[in-house]
Amino acid sequence: YWPWYKKNDDNGIQHGQYKPSELYVDMKHATFKQEILEYGYITTWEYNNLVIPKAKAYLKTALCKSILITFNPHLHYDIDAQKLTRDNLIALILYTDFAKLAKEFASTFRQIRLNESLQSIKSRNQKFWWMAKTLRETVQCFGDNGSPSGQQLKGPFYASYYRSINVPEFNLRLNSPVSVSKHIEVVTRFMNTSNDSKGVILILNNNGDYDSSRYLRSFNLSWISKYKEEDERMFMGGDWRIRIETIGVISN
Repeated sequence: YWPWYKKNDDNGIQHGQYKPSELYVDMKHATFKQEILEYGYITTWEYNNLVIPKAKAYLKTALCKSILITFNPHLHYDIDAQKLTRDNLIALILYTDFAKLAKEFASTFRQIRLNESLQSIKSRNQKFWWMAKTLRETVQCFGDNGSPSGQQLKGPFYASYYRSINVPEFNLRLNSPVSVSKHIEVVTRFMNTSNDSKGVILILNNNGDYDSSRYLRSFNLSWISKYKEEDERMFMGGDWRIRIETIGVISN
C-alpha cells in the first residue's frame, strides 16, 4: 500500500514466495469515505450517524490520546501523525462493529477458491485499500508487544475457527487480520453458540523466539469495540512470527 514497497524488495521481512513489490496494491478510491460507501455493508446513514460520531467521541478520550506511535525501524510507512487519527478510529470501528464487513475484508487477504491467482486476490483487496492500509498502520505502529517498551504484552491468545483449517507450520506469520481474545471462555462461547458446535481453537503465544516474537505487535480493540466483553486483540502484518502452542478440536 505504501510507495516505498512498489520499487523495493529488500526490507528484511519474508512474505513467502513473493517479493514485497509483487504484493503492492494500488489505491482504488481517492478517499476513505468514498471507499466505505462502496463496500455495500455500510449505508450513508450508518456512516454519518454511527461511525463518524463514535470516532469523534473516542478521539477525545484520555485513553485514545495516550496511545502514541512507536518507532518501527524496518517499516516504511511514512506516518506523520504521532497519535491516533480519526481515520485510525474509523477503520477500527468498521472492523469491530460490523461483522459482515470484517469477514469480507479478511477474506481479501487469501484465496477464496482453488488456484485463485495473486492478481485476483489483490483486485479484491484493492476494494479495501484504505481500510487495509490504515489498520496495518494502527496495529504495527500503535500496537503493543512483549518488549519492555511495548507494554510487555504476553500470551496466550485464543482464536477460534468454525471449520477445519490447514496449519502449514507451528511458527506463523499473521499477515492477514486475525482477531484473538485473551480469554479462552470467549472463544469457546462462540463455538458453543454456533449451529454445529464444531471447529478449531488455536492457542497462540509470543514467547517462542525471544529475540523476535516478543516484538510482534497487536492492537487492543476492547476499548473501542461495541463488544467489549470479548477483550479482542488484532494481529496484522506478520513482521514477526507467533507460535501455535496448542490446537484444540471441538465437535459434537
